[in-house]
Amino acid sequence: MSHSSTDGFASGTHDSQAWLTKRESEVADLIARGLTNEQIAEQLVVTAGTVANHVAHILDKLGLQSRVQIATAVVRHNAAGGADDVLALLQRLQLVQNGEVRDVLQHATDVLTTVFAAEKVDAFLYDTAQDLLVALGTSQTPLGVRQHELGLHLLPVLSGGRAAWVFREGQSWHDGQVDRDEIELEGVRRNLGVRSSLMVPLHIRGELRGVLQVSSIQAHYFSPAQLQLLQFVAYWVGLVAFDAYEHSAEGETA
Repeated sequence: MSHSSTDGFASGTHDSQAWLTKRESEVADLIARGLTNEQIAEQLVVTAGTVANHVAHILDKLGLQSRVQIATAVVRHNAAGGADDVLALLQRLQLVQNGEVRDVLQHATDVLTTVFAAEKVDAFLYDTAQDLLVALGTSQTPLGVRQHELGLHLLPVLSGGRAAWVFREGQSWHDGQVDRDEIELEGVRRNLGVRSSLMVPLHIRGELRGVLQVSSIQAHYFSPAQLQLLQFVAYWVGLVAFDAYEHSAEGETA
């Protein structure tokens, strides 16, 4: 099992034939995970100005024009063929960005099930009134249906297993032996039979609002590169969900 470590955006060439330094590669990886310059600076223990300089160098060396293009380049590099599926997902999400947040999350979980070839994908959001993580989006798969039958789509923040831990700690999680994870709920380990999982924090409006989770009943099923891919997706799902929030708010005030 592991936290949010990835293989990284290895130094290499682009059309400009320029090489990224190790530090620039680290910054590019963190951009793909949706971190701001200030968050990157905190993680790398440097100043925000230093990070800004690194970003400028990356853009110049790779002949790119935005952070979005940097993130896309990282995903293509690290995820190989799976990147095209995810980028297609992001395009499809734009079609539902003016809908309800639930619609956005449900669409994302259904598509991600195919992208990751997983038995279940969940998008949990935090319900402040009940202090619960609520799966507003769950893949329409047998395991997803079973989860709802068992009531495992509602997770107490203080005792809701590994997903609740990811939410509380704000850290990603990758595990290929879920049955040995004492923090995970017994219902997840035994009744659902989950053996591999990827979980990443989900931010909306710049705030930690939930968890995006991918599950498989096969052990050691997911790779570190897929964890980074999910981090990238969570960043963009959060942005689209933010647009949905804005659209909903406009409707209420109209």
